[in-house]
Amino acid sequence: MKITIVGSSTAAWLSAFVLSYTTQHEIIVIETAEIPPIGVGEGATGVFSDLINGVYFPTDINVTDFKKALDCTPKLAIEFKGWTDNDYCSPIDGTPTAAQLKDSLFLQALAKNKTKYHVASSCGYNLENNKLLGGAFHFDTTKVASFFRPYCKNKGVKVINGLVEDVVFNDVGDIKSLVLNNKEHIDTDFVIDATGFHRAIFKHLNYRWIDYADHLPMNRAIPFRLNYEDLSANEFSKLKASTIAQAMSSGWLWKIPTAKRMGCGYVFSDAFLSDSEAQKEINTLYGREIETFKPISFRSGRLAEQLIKNCLAVGLSGAFTEPLQATSIHTTIIQIINFASTYCIGPLDQKMRDKFNNDMARLYDGMRDFLVLHYANNRTDTKFWKMISEHKHLTPLVKEMIEYSKKAVPNFSTMNVYFGSVNHQLWNWTLAGLGYLTPELAQKELDNYTSEFNLEKQLKEYRILAKNKLNFQQFIKGTPIKKVKSKKILNATITALFPEPMYSAHLNRSFTQKELDFVQKNKNNCVTNAGNLTSKNTYLLNYPPFATLKKELQEYIDDYFSRVVSPVKSITPYITQSWLNYTEPNQFHHTHNHPNSYVSGILIFSADTSVDRIQFHDHTYNQITIPTENYNTYNADKWWFPAEPGRLKIFPSRLIHSVPVTKGIQTRISLSFNVFVKGIAGDPLSLTELKL
Repeated sequence: MKITIVGSSTAAWLSAFVLSYTTQHEIIVIETAEIPPIGVGEGATGVFSDLINGVYFPTDINVTDFKKALDCTPKLAIEFKGWTDNDYCSPIDGTPTAAQLKDSLFLQALAKNKTKYHVASSCGYNLENNKLLGGAFHFDTTKVASFFRPYCKNKGVKVINGLVEDVVFNDVGDIKSLVLNNKEHIDTDFVIDATGFHRAIFKHLNYRWIDYADHLPMNRAIPFRLNYEDLSANEFSKLKASTIAQAMSSGWLWKIPTAKRMGCGYVFSDAFLSDSEAQKEINTLYGREIETFKPISFRSGRLAEQLIKNCLAVGLSGAFTEPLQATSIHTTIIQIINFASTYCIGPLDQKMRDKFNNDMARLYDGMRDFLVLHYANNRTDTKFWKMISEHKHLTPLVKEMIEYSKKAVPNFSTMNVYFGSVNHQLWNWTLAGLGYLTPELAQKELDNYTSEFNLEKQLKEYRILAKNKLNFQQFIKGTPIKKVKSKKILNATITALFPEPMYSAHLNRSFTQKELDFVQKNKNNCVTNAGNLTSKNTYLLNYPPFATLKKELQEYIDDYFSRVVSPVKSITPYITQSWLNYTEPNQFHHTHNHPNSYVSGILIFSADTSVDRIQFHDHTYNQITIPTENYNTYNADKWWFPAEPGRLKIFPSRLIHSVPVTKGIQTRISLSFNVFVKGIAGDPLSLTELKL
């Protein structure tokens, strides 16, 4: 199939990147330098980070090169200043207890301090203490195309410079060719419109617009940039790894710190403010004349159908809410991955189109609801905010969540979670910031719930992890951390007596399509575990699709026994049971070990490498607990490893282990297996002989 992508935007090149790496279709990008991309700075969500890190599909992107090319800085949260009586913060992550029956760490933090509850999450704690660890990133949107273009070209993507002036349809109403400004005809089987608000292709189609203006009244933005050298020492010292959303008289102003400058912009409603008045307010805020770019007009809403016939509208062409919470690129990535994974295989029938359009409608309407929530405040000092305080713009879901929050704190079962959706964790940060979730309600929920998680202990763990990390000012200036003088090391040795072996290897190949299909097939035949799903079939390695994999795993098991156990030749290890575990976003795998087995193994099929873990726990009993400054394998009561696709772990079956709440957005899939031995164990003379 020949797919033609029209546009020079971030959405155009993200579409080309995803499709060229996940399909075998012929791909053409028609771009023009006459229409520059919109944007001076952008904040990403975890979805963009996952894309770059190869979570959704393998890529050859060097993450360090990406961050350097796009002037990236870490992004830990969004700070809301002036929206209500107290400034508040919305971290981009949740707490370690977010997927449990009650988010006990969030509740403890809110009950303790109604303005500092964000420290319950790793990103929130690191933001509060100006430490750069975790999170997503800010970047310069004008550099996206130049970065992705060579990667796409290396995958065979053809680039044509030109403007599409007309569209030619075939007899059934599908687009047959595109007519450029030089009158050249480009034949095509499928078209992706990534031309932004211009909608160069979709304007030729009979589309319908779903308007959000009654709920999101912002319709104008004036972007500008600030250089770090133009900031006062006091202004620069207050910068952190966050997007600032600062309330203004008729809207709000974004401040996004990239590596070389600040990307800023005033988003407002022109029903309450003119461009000249907005410019004046910007100048007053900074105490000097600020040079701004051309104002941008927009209208919040979405296409009723983003997929019509053989044409897909992506990015701003398909929908736009407003700049708050970095939803635009987030939804674009969800949209194109959804399309590439399911709808890009061949010709589409109307049922498939309807399914895609319904899924995208749900995604964008859900984003609209989440953004509307931020305007459920009670500020009344200007005409704009007085209008907002009347709450006539609130959607039914927002009203429902506000009423719900008067009686209970939303948890993992409250929201309808799907790929790309806004979960209860993000809703809760804002509901608490606006005062709908109160310390009193949080304490009431804690009084009726028992949790093994303690906030102070969790904060200590955050503090240890962030101890030697850069702060934001050091990152921008390139200032190294001051080295701590090392302690005197005495001439002594430490011997690890009776240690627990942890065998780690990486499968030296990609999983075959036959293996992946078998994994997906078994997902439809599972039992509910304590926190996730487990396949009903517990002898999966005995089936033909896993035949080669079983032989390879046996080689690693033999190597483990040779190097760790070193048994006599009559002892032969073999795999007994084997099963698959499916852990959806915000689920977990309970703490357990594997009885009636000598060693056990775990092979990761799918995981979000940046956040997913497997965790092992010390099974010995320590009578005295001494506060620890630095954890190591001698004093730690638990130790975790990142979950990386293709990674294999083999360990004694007695070792207690678990999977913490998954914070990624894809299903974590792992194959577990047990190993026993054949032969004669023990010794007849010592009365320990056991014939196996």
